[in-house]
Amino acid sequence: MVRVCCVCRKIERDGQWLGTAVYPGQKVSHAYCPACFDDLMDVVDRYALQEWSRSVYTVVEAVKAPGP
Repeated sequence: MVRVCCVCRKIERDGQWLGTAVYPGQKVSHAYCPACFDDLMDVVDRYALQEWSRSVYTVVEAVKAPGP
């Protein structure tokens, strides 16, 4: 089975990600090459930090708001 990066379409051969073609009839498994995985994790980290910042801001604003 050949592992193909689902982003850049590189193929893993012997532990290295190369830009070679998949031949018809080969079984394919989709994965992330190390470079695309790092890019994806950067995006996930930024999103998580943004969501965390937003939730902390909401809590801080709720505490500052005058009560009834």
